[in-house]
Amino acid sequence: MCNLNIIIKKRCSNDISKVKKSLEVAKIYSFLCGVTRNSFELNDEGDGIYLSNEDKKDKGVLIKGKKKRNYDNMICSIRDSSFIITHQRIATSGKTAEYTQPFENVEFVLAHNGVMLEFVEENHSDTYVFFNKFVKEFKKSGRKTRSRKVVGAIKKLLDGKSGLFSIVIYDKKEKAMYYFKNSYARISFHRSTQKKFLYISTNDDNNIFLKIFPQKFEEFDIDARTIYKITVNDKIKIYPVGEIVDYVFVSNVVDTDNERNDNKMDLSKFCGINDTQNLDAEDQENFLDQCRRDDYEEDDVILDNIKQTYQTFVTANAGYCRFCSVKTYNIESVTSRRVCDECYIKNSELDEDIQDALDYARDWKQKNTEKNRKRKVNTKGGGKNGVRDRKQIAQTPKQSF
Repeated sequence: MCNLNIIIKKRCSNDISKVKKSLEVAKIYSFLCGVTRNSFELNDEGDGIYLSNEDKKDKGVLIKGKKKRNYDNMICSIRDSSFIITHQRIATSGKTAEYTQPFENVEFVLAHNGVMLEFVEENHSDTYVFFNKFVKEFKKSGRKTRSRKVVGAIKKLLDGKSGLFSIVIYDKKEKAMYYFKNSYARISFHRSTQKKFLYISTNDDNNIFLKIFPQKFEEFDIDARTIYKITVNDKIKIYPVGEIVDYVFVSNVVDTDNERNDNKMDLSKFCGINDTQNLDAEDQENFLDQCRRDDYEEDDVILDNIKQTYQTFVTANAGYCRFCSVKTYNIESVTSRRVCDECYIKNSELDEDIQDALDYARDWKQKNTEKNRKRKVNTKGGGKNGVRDRKQIAQTPKQSF
């Protein structure tokens, strides 16, 4: 998968000395170089950076290409930018240089990590198609505020959609950022205790570079499918402004106890595991039963099924195994990191990843079972049992943090 490395910061105050300001900018520059180079090691098919550069009204700086970008001539833009978005790419669709991210127009900048097959068209990348559709939906919206237009466009495109996505959208006019992801995407948020610096990344290995800064950082979790808005004034504020309706598997056969529908559920939707081996219904049922158990037992039969479904999905481009650095086309479905077949079988750390996958699947199943009970049932025209209504019951507003 691609890597996102995003910096959101309060700009240097004019009250501090030039020496102190220069040192502060130098640390941010060093940090930016470190995290992007580390991400580019295994995501070397494109690199791009956008700097909001607020001193130049609506004229941010965007540089991207197939090779790693050099930031030496961007020191002033780094100093004057509150929002810095970088993207290191592994191409899954639209594999030419023109589809390197971020994408921008006169109003928005967008970067994405993941795969959205429903937005792949002809030879274009899924992100390119999504961005163009988002802009069209935004312009069509009749809502009063820009924030509501943005949320409305996102929901119009992604409500009830499957796939794996982690998306950031920067609004140049409003000078605010929106971030959202679904349950299968990983992201880490680290904010300084003074709430003046925020680092967002899809690569946990990059967190070590935060030691460059003298201040302490706090890591916090965000909710999947929640659309967050991020603004910078005296402090960085993060608050929810909308929620994306989750993908719901709907079978043509309605069963009151829902048990007979379980083995028809796509495993990749259930727990982020790709069914590359096209397991038959009996094997799927065995695997799903194991995911529902409270206690995990590593018997050989279940492990064989897991290795068939959990291990990887294969990409068209090679990367380097995270254990032995051998070139491989495999990507772990849960961790989104490269691993060769030999290390997958031999390395014990992967057994822990399998355990995590099963724990996640069990928690996901329990959470969504409770949520499904609360869904409305529309009995008009749906036979004696009715059909499932995909509208969710309104939830209470969440607190900002």
